[in-house]
Amino acid sequence: MQLKHPLVRVIIACMLGFLAWTAVSCSTTTQPTEGKEITYHLTWNSDGVDQTNDGWFIENNLGYSITLKTGYLTTAAIQLVPCEEENAAQIDWFAWLAPKTVFAGHGDSSSNPSRWIGPFIESLSTPELSTLGTITLEEVTNYCRGHYLVAQATDSAMNLPTDVDMSRSTIFLQGEYIPPGGNEAVPFTIETLLAWGALDELSANEMAQIALPDQPSNIIVERQLSSIFDDLDFLNMETSEWEMAVLRSISNHTQISLQTTNP
Repeated sequence: MQLKHPLVRVIIACMLGFLAWTAVSCSTTTQPTEGKEITYHLTWNSDGVDQTNDGWFIENNLGYSITLKTGYLTTAAIQLVPCEEENAAQIDWFAWLAPKTVFAGHGDSSSNPSRWIGPFIESLSTPELSTLGTITLEEVTNYCRGHYLVAQATDSAMNLPTDVDMSRSTIFLQGEYIPPGGNEAVPFTIETLLAWGALDELSANEMAQIALPDQPSNIIVERQLSSIFDDLDFLNMETSEWEMAVLRSISNHTQISLQTTNP
């Protein structure tokens, strides 16, 4: 089943994010292995972004000239999503070589052994590759998708900044914009504790690689820096809508992929 419609992907992703913090009764049949290592990484594609002395500059798709001076984002969790039995027939023979998983009940996201749990805070004004950690799977499961969740940080979050209080925030953005046809820069601040999820499908080859028991895998979560402010209409949106527009853009331009070598 292809989940290409953005709204469908966001709804399912947010449901998975909610289930990541709740327990639902489930049992899973998997094949044992000596240990499969999965390392999670966060990265940003900065194509189309102009770096400045105190941040970066972009013109969004509505014609606003936007300079970001300070920005932070909280990653709450990343996990691989097991394939449901009814989807197995849609996987080509490369993925068919992977061990199959049988589910009972509705699924127990809280017991997903592939999950990395944060929170981890990264800078958006000076983005860089971040290696979050390595998960060791004692059993191989047939995974079809990756799920990425941003949510509010806590006092114990990793990489807490010193210039902004992010202890209860999902995202913080501060800078200035010039509207289309305008000349005067207007300061803005966007901050929210809303949670938002992204769901991305793995290729058949990636699924097969994950199923190889003793071969370490790197899961790369790449976001598009130049699209963060897409569809954000500062003048014609309520300020409460700004945060949702930003989170939606990050989600819509998130790609989750697998590499066998370190990024």
